Amino acid sequence: MSKKISLTRYLVPIFAVIIYLARILYSAYLDRNYHFFLDNLFLNINFALALLELGILCTGTTRKNAVGVLDWLIKLKNKNYALI
Repeated sequence: MSKKISLTRYLVPIFAVIIYLARILYSAYLDRNYHFFLDNLFLNINFALALLELGILCTGTTRKNAVGVLDWLIKLKNKNYALI
């Protein structure tokens, strides 16, 4: 059985503040579901996965040079195509 590794240790300090606040919000209202909407300054794959570990969904824009963005999405962006 593999041990689950917390992704929060791989985040820059500003993300740690947001995760800390998200944990407070989540623990104060356990009977609620959360979905954060973030702009491209505060969203990358590792941060989205860290929120998901807390049971919090997120939606937002990201920069194509953000950590963890998939190659096929970068290629799509470079062609100036939308996903829709």
